[in-house]
Amino acid sequence: DRGFATTPAPPLPPAVILNDIFRQVDANQDGILSLPEFSAMMGSGDKQWKAPTPTQYARMCEMYGAPGGLTRETMLQVYGTRPDELQNLHKRVVAPQRAEL
Repeated sequence: DRGFATTPAPPLPPAVILNDIFRQVDANQDGILSLPEFSAMMGSGDKQWKAPTPTQYARMCEMYGAPGGLTRETMLQVYGTRPDELQNLHKRVVAPQRAEL
């Protein structure tokens, strides 16, 4: 240590975090999460998480105004007010993928 103080990097903006996550879980890169893609994302590193049924996922998508599946924009609306949850999701989804490289 040379006496330099290190400061943690500032948190990434939510849009950058979501782009990172979508690059990992959006298999066809269409910007829309199918139920299997959503389930892979939310269940990543969380053994307690239970995937929704197709009916439940369809209802959730309708509730957020994304009837074809959750999009980056929809997820940004959902997580835009919950940055800690988004950071945790990023750590669970992206960090393990990077560690494998």
